[in-house]
Amino acid sequence: MIKIYALGDSNTYGYDPRLGSGGRYPKDVRWTGIIDGTAGFSVDNHGINGAITPSGPRTIQAICDGIRAYEPDVVTVMYGSNDLMNMARPSAEESAANMARFLDSLARELPRILPRILLLSPPAMTMGEWTTAAGVDESKRFGEFYRPVAESAGVSFADTSSLALPMCYDGAHLTAQAHGLMADFTLSAVHKMTA
Repeated sequence: MIKIYALGDSNTYGYDPRLGSGGRYPKDVRWTGIIDGTAGFSVDNHGINGAITPSGPRTIQAICDGIRAYEPDVVTVMYGSNDLMNMARPSAEESAANMARFLDSLARELPRILPRILLLSPPAMTMGEWTTAAGVDESKRFGEFYRPVAESAGVSFADTSSLALPMCYDGAHLTAQAHGLMADFTLSAVHKMTA
């Protein structure tokens, strides 16, 4: 059994913007749930709506405590979309810098965790009710800046921003179809890590 601890924002949580108020896709539609339903895999989903890349010491400690308790084989990490959308001038490079600091914090608290981390760049956004042209353009560059962060930290990397995943009307959240594609893509990356 390969145990996965999934950290991220609403696209890890499985938020369905059509439902509002924190509503989410059914478990068998969410990418984390699809993987959890795959033979030989178990996923503990810690996606949080609205989450930015963690930085505060208490938040980092809580994450590390959760990882220790679950003892995962793989930790998937996908933050950065909300960082980008909350910037006055969207910058994928700044989002990646936030990720570098988070990975450094994890390495200090859990020195042996880095080989088990799979960094997923956030998916590229599309124009919609929640997005701007500048934000969409920058989101297409997530992979460009997240890849060197992963290489420097010594963690595995998969560039979801390169997939052109279909987004909901808001331009920021994965459609049900995109969750299926995301599950396949992530499973492939996990297989490479654990082969």
